[in-house]
Amino acid sequence: MSLRSMTLPFRLHRRQFFTANREVLEAVKKLESKVDSLEKRFDGLEKKVDSLESKWDTFLAEYRKEWREATIAWSSIKAWGGGFMAFVAALAGIVKFQEALDKAVLDRTSCCCS
Repeated sequence: MSLRSMTLPFRLHRRQFFTANREVLEAVKKLESKVDSLEKRFDGLEKKVDSLESKWDTFLAEYRKEWREATIAWSSIKAWGGGFMAFVAALAGIVKFQEALDKAVLDRTSCCCS
């Protein structure tokens, strides 16, 4: 058996070589088109993510602003409520003092009149 006869099955004929080469080129072109479509899709996803990040940042900024305003409003309400409670307590103290004064005056006058 000669060396040529042993390698003959592994050798491609010229036509088979060009057919295989054409198939490889077609497969490479298909892969390139798939890569291009994936790149376009990835770019679209990047734009969408950037848009969503921007919307999220806007939402958080608005939420923080509203939260700060609500906190300030609640602090004001608590301050006004505390002030109002102090005012009511002062009025109650004045009323109690007036009642005690009236009682003392009545006790004194009733004491003197008898």
